[in-house]
Amino acid sequence: MEFYEYVVFFDEPSKKEVLEVVDDETQWNLFSSAENLIGYVAREIAESKASDWELYDEDDYVYLVIRQEQSEEWEITKVSVQYIRMFDDEQIDLDDLD
Repeated sequence: MEFYEYVVFFDEPSKKEVLEVVDDETQWNLFSSAENLIGYVAREIAESKASDWELYDEDDYVYLVIRQEQSEEWEITKVSVQYIRMFDDEQIDLDDLD
C-alpha cells in the first residue's frame, strides 16, 4: 500500500493557485492506494469522494494535485465522471417460453 497526498480544486486552477497550495503543507490530504500510477490513484480518490464532492453527471469533474507522501514531485490530473455502457445476459430455458 502506498500513501499519497492530494489537493482538490473544483474549478480549473491557475498556475499561481497550484504553486501556492503545493507550498502549503496544511492543504494536503492523505490517501492510501494499492495503485502506483497517478491516474489510477486520482480515479480512486474521486470515487471515494464522489458523494462529498457531488460528482454525479458526466460533465462533473475535479482537478487533483497528487504526490507520493512527502515527495517534492507532484502531478495535476483532471478527473471526470464516466459511465460505461454494459450489457447483461440471462440464460433462458426453452420450456420457459410460450
